[in-house]
Amino acid sequence: MIIGDLPGGLTGSWLAHYRLEGAAVGGGRCYTVVIVAAAASVNYAVRVICHDRDLPRRDASNPDADLQSIEMDDRAVAVESDAFLKRYAVSTDHDQNQVRAWQLFDPALIHWLTEDAPDNFSFELQNGALCGFVSGAVADADALDALCEATALVHTRVLEIGSDPAAAPTPAEAGSREDTVDRALAEHPFETPPRSARAASLHFGLPLVSHTSRQLGAEAFFRTHAEALGLELLKPDEFMAAHIDIAVPGSITQVAHGRLPNTDLDGYLVFTSDSDAGGWSVLVADISRSDNGFAFAGSPAEKRAEKDGLDISSNGSTITVWKPDGSPFSQTERKLNRFLEQACPILQASYTAAKRLS
Repeated sequence: MIIGDLPGGLTGSWLAHYRLEGAAVGGGRCYTVVIVAAAASVNYAVRVICHDRDLPRRDASNPDADLQSIEMDDRAVAVESDAFLKRYAVSTDHDQNQVRAWQLFDPALIHWLTEDAPDNFSFELQNGALCGFVSGAVADADALDALCEATALVHTRVLEIGSDPAAAPTPAEAGSREDTVDRALAEHPFETPPRSARAASLHFGLPLVSHTSRQLGAEAFFRTHAEALGLELLKPDEFMAAHIDIAVPGSITQVAHGRLPNTDLDGYLVFTSDSDAGGWSVLVADISRSDNGFAFAGSPAEKRAEKDGLDISSNGSTITVWKPDGSPFSQTERKLNRFLEQACPILQASYTAAKRLS
């Protein structure tokens, strides 16, 4: 992987060879990908994917599907071009505004994708980032340039839509996943934060606890405890759009922002999960590129983190402290409070050191 300025005017972008987990070395499940920030798209794009029809179905699936509180099928998008639809399959998240998706695929982009895009080119737009990719580990310089330039062309169209005032965030539509979750949580308010995610799930799933009730319980647990801590909820895609280069374990499922407990830091409390039912509690503080994000190395804060089973890292623009805590359904008030008690002073000390040694 390399990060930097790429052909096509892509600044601060990623170019990488990516091998899917479980794929044999040298097998057919390797991809060459270009990732570029497109923060403005978070206002109108939940998830829009344009896949070459030769892309294997197992690689075209949504990896976050198992983490959604309410399971809903994606929607196919039809355009008035048989040649385009013969080459590509376009679909969106169930909650995607279809008008915005159709606007993205204007006649000029459809013609270019159909006639001039590199062989096997596909792209995905989600969480404030655009990913263009082709199958295989491309090593030819001209082919790499072509992939970057193809992604740049789509990126230009993505930004054009994002600059439209009509792309401003709108309230959740009735029947959407967000609306369904909000209504379900409103029907079961908690006077005090639940002691565990499991206890919260019982409010949504009696007499049987289902996948949905477990997800709703985990969401209710996070929201009520974040509110009790004085933190403001933030949509995960908004957080990821502003932190495209952050590296945290698992997929981000919940985010809250504000003054972290017993610190003078404005930071983020983040819960993550993965398809294997693992999970992590995460604290994040933003720093500037001029700060020494790695000043914690060898410090008492790093030693304390190691002793408490915490990990600490920096990518130059954030400092992150995290700890594995099992599945999101095993979260408890005691576990969360213990994490905050341990992690907040470590993050504070590391942040202070980064500023002092910058």
